[in-house]
Amino acid sequence: MFNFLIAIAWFAVASYYDLKTREIHPALPYSLMAIGAIYSYLYGSILTTAEVVAATFVFSYILYRLKVWAGGDVKLFTALAFILPVASYPFYPFVVLAASLFLTFPIMILYVAYNIMIRKKAVHELGTSIKTGLRKTMLSIIALSIVYLVVHQQFNTLDFFYILLTSIIVAFGIESFRVARKHFLVETVKKKDVKEGMILARDVMVNGKRISTLAAGLTKQQVSQIKRSKIKQIAVRKSIPFVPVLTFGLLILYILETLLY
Repeated sequence: MFNFLIAIAWFAVASYYDLKTREIHPALPYSLMAIGAIYSYLYGSILTTAEVVAATFVFSYILYRLKVWAGGDVKLFTALAFILPVASYPFYPFVVLAASLFLTFPIMILYVAYNIMIRKKAVHELGTSIKTGLRKTMLSIIALSIVYLVVHQQFNTLDFFYILLTSIIVAFGIESFRVARKHFLVETVKKKDVKEGMILARDVMVNGKRISTLAAGLTKQQVSQIKRSKIKQIAVRKSIPFVPVLTFGLLILYILETLLY
């Protein structure tokens, strides 16, 4: 359980930075990766850790390209794979992610449902997103099943149920977040108030050049370009700190692991 406690401690500090500055100190994920690599070498399996790290990074990078996670989220979630690749279940970072979404599900659903119901356009898009989410879920199930079969050379009903449940929760959570982010996590900011790190809700054209952002937000150069332009205001996304959600899920799982195993 030493690795579990280390992960919780690092994520707790990362949550503090995420809530206070909306950034994750770069030393946190890198130091956790180093500790995790040493721990896996001494007490675990290098091959298993490498497989989980690869799967976690690919998944995180996809979320980064979809503008769901920032670079710090990608690094920290990948670092979790180094320190905690497996526990009572394989590919444990995905268990943490699914548990975090599941535990915050009631609050998220009520918040999303209320805001979507008062916006007719959002109601229609949520239906479309659910269909998209189901397709993504099937792809996730196939991908995770193939990885599991390659690693373990066997398959059983309980493992399939675990993969199915995890895929559904993650896919639906991501789609709900995407709809919420588009329709009611957006605010208008005057040009003079634009700051580094803000995430554009829509791309803007400045002197014939398109400015867009990933989840990391606007750079200093982009802020300067916007403030020198004729644009009066821009639409930016209200960011949601996700690291505290992961930390909460990690803590609850540690308590359950301690009581049940």
